[in-house]
Amino acid sequence: MGLCKDPVTTALNKRGYNLVKLGFTSEEEITNLLSEQFGVPAINLRHFEIDQQVVKLIPAEVAQKYLIVPVNRTGATLTIAMVDPAEPNMTKNSRS
Repeated sequence: MGLCKDPVTTALNKRGYNLVKLGFTSEEEITNLLSEQFGVPAINLRHFEIDQQVVKLIPAEVAQKYLIVPVNRTGATLTIAMVDPAEPNMTKNSRS
């Protein structure tokens, strides 16, 4: 799993939006902190070319509900980018 840098607004609303808004930190710093806290890499989706076949592996309603984007598939492993790695249902359901 990767922590998504682009649509980080939802995670910032929960964890650091006001700090960014007040100018105490940046979205990138919050993203990097969350990445470190949850032990997942931070990625910038602007730097990824995502295969549409990989996108189709997760139904749109699931991707929207959990704010995730499938990024890569290697064998049986699907790598996803997510806005909020603290989302308890996503973490539990992603192991299935």
